[in-house]
Amino acid sequence: MSGIAPFFDDTGISDDEELYRRIRPDIVHWSLADNGVPPVPRQGFQDYPAEKAQREFNLPGACMSVDRNLVLVERGHSVETLVEGYESYGVVSIEAGAVRSLKGPKGEDYSQGVMANPRPSAPWHAVVFCRAGGKKSKGMENALARIARWVILPARPA
Repeated sequence: MSGIAPFFDDTGISDDEELYRRIRPDIVHWSLADNGVPPVPRQGFQDYPAEKAQREFNLPGACMSVDRNLVLVERGHSVETLVEGYESYGVVSIEAGAVRSLKGPKGEDYSQGVMANPRPSAPWHAVVFCRAGGKKSKGMENALARIARWVILPARPA
């Protein structure tokens, strides 16, 4: 991990900033839809494995990609930009403060950090990581799915 800076919770990302996460259509459970809206799937919040994050993205460990609405808007883009080239995908939104204060169903501390991670083709890119270190548990993924809301629904299979 030499030369890779540690994760830090970026105070330049306010608690009320919307973070977007692209969701693959094949993990959406349309059979559980309520009034045409499926539940947000837990599997949409899985981390990159630590090795991949380090090797491919120069990040210190397991983390999940998100996109910052504020930077999208500042750059003259909308949330639809995130599905260009991913036309059948959906997008969910979570506030940064909700991610930072995430709790489990019994009050467990599932708090996450949020760090800007701009890329040349995506200056709005950021990452979410476990403050306690390591990879998100299924419980953490479930907690994130419970607080996320659809902004763009994925394509429903025929």
